[in-house]
Amino acid sequence: MTMMPDPRFNRYLEHALGASEAAALLRCIDSGEPATSVRVNPAKPASLDILADTSGTVPWHSHGYYLQSRPRFTFDPALHQGLYYVQEASSMFVGHVVSRIASLTGNIPLTLLDSCAAPGGKTTAAADMLPAGSVVVANEYDRQRASVLAENVAKWGNPSVIVTQGDTARFRKMHGAFDIVIADAPCSGEGMMRKDQKAVEQWSPALVSQCADRQREILDNITGCIAPGGFLIYSTCTFNREEDEEIVERLVEEFGMLPVDIDTDPSWGILSTSASGITCHRFLPSRLRGEGLFMAVMRAPATLNHGHYQPPHDRRACRK
Repeated sequence: MTMMPDPRFNRYLEHALGASEAAALLRCIDSGEPATSVRVNPAKPASLDILADTSGTVPWHSHGYYLQSRPRFTFDPALHQGLYYVQEASSMFVGHVVSRIASLTGNIPLTLLDSCAAPGGKTTAAADMLPAGSVVVANEYDRQRASVLAENVAKWGNPSVIVTQGDTARFRKMHGAFDIVIADAPCSGEGMMRKDQKAVEQWSPALVSQCADRQREILDNITGCIAPGGFLIYSTCTFNREEDEEIVERLVEEFGMLPVDIDTDPSWGILSTSASGITCHRFLPSRLRGEGLFMAVMRAPATLNHGHYQPPHDRRACRK
């Protein structure tokens, strides 16, 4: 992997993580090897040949496994039967979060919206952890990506998941309709730099600001459809504060979002930060076996305030 050609990226990392943590991450991006991981479908128990090649379990997900090598997945019938899903290990953390939320709410049936759902990894991971009788709406803006989402959901076989395609603005009318809303927002993709040279080449401060604008637009569209006392899971696959902590700070300021305690084990290697009292979970490949991920979990107040952000409607370049 070629190092980031724009030296401003280093300054963004140091601002978000501090000099020492940023230096370790830069070394990992430049020379580290991404891990390959899969998540097994608990509704389709089977003996999987692929698990003969495991090199450990994903610590924050009971159905996640690391593989010693990356096989040619497309030639494995078990993948097409939905017996497992190839998913980046850090992204599996959403299953742990949803399981915790289910426990906090007494394991009653819940409604969940995954607002930017393609290709379906977080959708299926979340759906697996919901109580029986729950309903999931998985939405995707891009028509082609929505087709991939629908295919992956169908393979997984969970009948509680409904796939929709369209702009998140449509959800503005659904006041208080969902107990949980996931916004895995399109972002500048810094967390994928170790895996994707294009993410390195396209990075710029302008792209970061562009994506932050889009994230605010999406959140303004969907925050009102969270039920009073419901939960918002906000995540990106990037490192900078502008798309991460600063977005969370705005959610607290504009919408009155409240903190939620999500238990983690120090041995997992997740870096915790705080934004206006909200605990944020940072997954850094220099600290754990996984790629870059940021996730913050919040709870809506009993009476939800509504921000007044006017989006720029610029949908270029942000990665999902």
